[in-house]
Amino acid sequence: MAPIPVQVGRHVGFQGRGLELFVFTLVFTIAAACFVAVRMSVRKSMKAFGKDDYTILTSLVSSHLSTLKRILRSHSMNLTASPRDV
Repeated sequence: MAPIPVQVGRHVGFQGRGLELFVFTLVFTIAAACFVAVRMSVRKSMKAFGKDDYTILTSLVSSHLSTLKRILRSHSMNLTASPRDV
């Protein structure tokens, strides 16, 4: 059986719009972390740190872990895939 050709994007390892989506996700994840850090510092200085702040922090951490998991999974797939496997 002949291998299926894979169209590679502008950069090696990203197919289609993968690089654009990666940069988009990275920028907004970093922006969210900055906003949450500022909020946490203000709330802590005002001594008004509450349950909602813990919820925001927990959701930010889970978002970062989910993004990291997805990046590592796609990176490991790119390392192990050969042209015959695609």
